[in-house]
Amino acid sequence: MTAKQAYNLEINQLNVAAAATAPTLSSVERSLQRHKVQHRPPLPATRQDLDLPPESKLTTDGRQLLLIDDGAADRIMVFGTENQLRRCA
Repeated sequence: MTAKQAYNLEINQLNVAAAATAPTLSSVERSLQRHKVQHRPPLPATRQDLDLPPESKLTTDGRQLLLIDDGAADRIMVFGTENQLRRCA
């Protein structure tokens, strides 16, 4: 279900007066985007400062995404899945 479909489903359940005062979908989306931007963590200054949380090292279906992280001073990180890596070989 898309956001627009979910919004319309909820709006249709309101009475006319409540629906008339409800925020538009675009204003809700803008508010959510503004919230995300305001609460985004700061960017690391160097590669050594980059510390990925465990959920950022996995794909949405739970496969390993961070394939290589040597942790050296000139840090090299390789992102992808094993299937994608096999395709490159």
